[in-house]
Amino acid sequence: MASPHVAGVAALVWSHFPTKTAQQIRQALESTAQDLGSSGRDDIFGHGLVRADLAYNSLKGTGGSSGYSKKFMLINPQTGKALDVDGAKCNDGTNIHLWDVNRSGAQIFHYHYDSKAIVNVMCNKAIDISAFNCNDGANIQLWSRNRSGAQQFSFYTDRTIRSVGCQNKAIDIDKGSSDNGTNILSWSIHGGTNQKWKVEYV
Repeated sequence: MASPHVAGVAALVWSHFPTKTAQQIRQALESTAQDLGSSGRDDIFGHGLVRADLAYNSLKGTGGSSGYSKKFMLINPQTGKALDVDGAKCNDGTNIHLWDVNRSGAQIFHYHYDSKAIVNVMCNKAIDISAFNCNDGANIQLWSRNRSGAQQFSFYTDRTIRSVGCQNKAIDIDKGSSDNGTNILSWSIHGGTNQKWKVEYV
C-alpha cells in the first residue's frame, strides 16, 4: 500500500518544482524520509515514512538561482566513514579519500544541478576523475570546476554515485578498505558495499 502514497507525494512535490528531474524529486523524497526500523534503508520500511513537507523544504532550499543542493556529507554505510578532501587542501589534484566523520569543511559538499558537479563547499572545487581516465582504478581528486565529463556525476537510488562522462563507472572505495586515508577511485559498477553512499545533509 505504500507505493500509491509515495507516488502521490511525489506528484504533489513535483507539481511545486516542475523543472526538477524525476531523479531530483526521488532523491529529495528518499533523503528526507523519516527513518523507521533499522537505521538507513531496510527491507521492511524501505527508506522510511515519506514526508512531503520535508521534501518540499529541501527542494525549496536548493531552488532559487543558485542551482545547488543543500550541503551534505557522503558517508559509506558499510564503513561509517566519509568522503574527505585530503588534508583539507584546496590545490588542484588533491586526493579524495575515506576518513572518519568529523563534519569539517573537507567533508562538506553540495551538488550543482546544472553542471552535475559534486562541489566541495570549502574549496569551491569539484570532485573529478583524474585526467578523465575511464579505466577502472582512475583516481578521484579535487579540481577547479570546468564542466567537463570528468566532473559530472549522478546519484542513483541504489546509492551509487555514477559518472556521467565515463559510462558504467561509480565512485568506489579502493579494495573495500575501511582504513582512514583509503583512496577513492572510479570503478565499474558492481553494486558492492564499497560503492554505496548515503547523503547526510548538514
